[in-house]
Amino acid sequence: MKKLMVTTALALGLGVAGAAHADGVNVGTLTCDEEGGWGLILGSNRAVHCTFESGDKSERYDGSITKVGDFYERAMAIDGFEARLAFTNRGQGWVVRKLREILPGVAAPALRQTLQAMLDAHVDNIDAANRALDQQAR
Repeated sequence: MKKLMVTTALALGLGVAGAAHADGVNVGTLTCDEEGGWGLILGSNRAVHCTFESGDKSERYDGSITKVGDFYERAMAIDGFEARLAFTNRGQGWVVRKLREILPGVAAPALRQTLQAMLDAHVDNIDAANRALDQQAR
């Protein structure tokens, strides 16, 4: 879990040009715990749990940080089902190659098993996508 601490300040330079260096008033502290979440080529998602403390008051906030990756944006910009599926399949092929490169060096059994399952799932997805593309071509 990653800890993040942010101090919230209220700038006093209201209406003053160049107030970027103005002193601030500390109105409280926001402390956040960020969970690992998941990250894929298509994007990532992490849970965040924050507490804002000001004087004797404390408020809890929960949320998530979601990011859509560049691969997803590029895939969605491609017109046509077949072209988009072929592009996605090439991306899955890249993941398969990378997993095959790193698996021989993974000593931890649980991690190795998880990565092998991921590899197997990607190979199955590639095969299914190729079958779908073949059917579309007929």
